[in-house]
Amino acid sequence: MGQLDSDEADRIVQEGLARFGRIDTLVNNAGIFIAKPFVDYTEEDFAKIFGVNVVAFFRLTRRVVPEMLGAHRADHD
Repeated sequence: MGQLDSDEADRIVQEGLARFGRIDTLVNNAGIFIAKPFVDYTEEDFAKIFGVNVVAFFRLTRRVVPEMLGAHRADHD
């Protein structure tokens, strides 16, 4: 399980646009939890959690929002 890279985020958005023509909603529903005491977390555990729960959210949201705003503007022109 790794981080979503920028190329993957772009591919996801492009596939959504190709299939549906526009994107109206994004649901960021990915997340992981490693069930063990906080004091037992390793740097690798932290990197996995942060990568999925924060970095992937950021990259996909940053990529899709301009498309969503563009579609919204086109609807109101």
